[in-house]
This record gives sequence, C-alpha cells and structure tokens, in this order.
Amino acid sequence: MPDFSVGDRVVLFAGTRVGSPGSFVALRPDPAWGDVRDPDGTVAAHPMQWVRHWREGHELPNTIAAFARNISPAGRPQEL
Repeated sequence: MPDFSVGDRVVLFAGTRVGSPGSFVALRPDPAWGDVRDPDGTVAAHPMQWVRHWREGHELPNTIAAFARNISPAGRPQEL
C-alpha cells in the first residue's frame, strides 16, 4: 500500500463515491482505514484500499478506467 502524508491529494477508486477527490487526513487506529477530507470540508473514513494518490493533470475518468483494468480476479484493486 502506498504511503500517504497529511494533505496528499487523493481520489476514491471503489465504493459508492468512485472518482471523488479529496485530501488525506490521517490513518485510523486500524491502519486499513483512513480519513479523507472532501472538497466541501467534511471528513469521512474510507478503507485505504479504496484510496489512491491523484496528481494535477491526471483526468479522473481516465485514471478510474486504468484502475478498472487493474482489478484482480478476486475483485481487489491492484496498485497502478
């Protein structure tokens, strides 16, 4: 799993909010979960396997399409 620092720009790649951008806040006591701040300022916990770094200039739909091609046979996301 990639390392995340406070303030890193991220995007959700799974769940009901696929494609939602945000900024990384912190890992939870269970490091499989982390907090992400939405653009509106709310903070929500998400499984870290759903969170990926997002860089300026990367189009979200293309990034998500690339991610979808990298789903393992078990349905688990693989690192890009």
